[in-house]
Amino acid sequence: MDQYTEILTRMSDNLSPDDDQYEEKLLAIASTFRSFSQSLTSFLCSNGFAGDSGNEDEKVSFLKNKFKGKNIPYPRDIKKWFTEGKGINRDTAFQICFAFGLSVEETNDFFRRVYFERSFDCHSISEAVYYYCIRNGLSYTDALDLISRMPK
Repeated sequence: MDQYTEILTRMSDNLSPDDDQYEEKLLAIASTFRSFSQSLTSFLCSNGFAGDSGNEDEKVSFLKNKFKGKNIPYPRDIKKWFTEGKGINRDTAFQICFAFGLSVEETNDFFRRVYFERSFDCHSISEAVYYYCIRNGLSYTDALDLISRMPK
């Protein structure tokens, strides 16, 4: 996955609005970006999914089992992540990180490579709690309990 980022960075470094074919080159670079579902599939394959990466039902089942295994309620629309290109919100991204038992570093990597945003906004109480819980090996249930006890 590091090569993917390096290739796109190199391609964008060589791009200039002064080029005669700037628009065509820009569109070519943009067309190489991966969607959320493609990135999530790659993440699943790197984290224990041994099924057919083209089979949405197998990926959905794998994800649901991960959620159930950590006692995290799973979103109803998981299949749409793969079939309709539906994205997720930050809380769901953190739920995935808890479901897979990711470390802080792995969570940062998940957000960068799969969710395409920075992780842990510690200006947010819930995200500061997520950070604390992930850092200390606590569960998503523990995180929700701590969040419920925080002042409003």
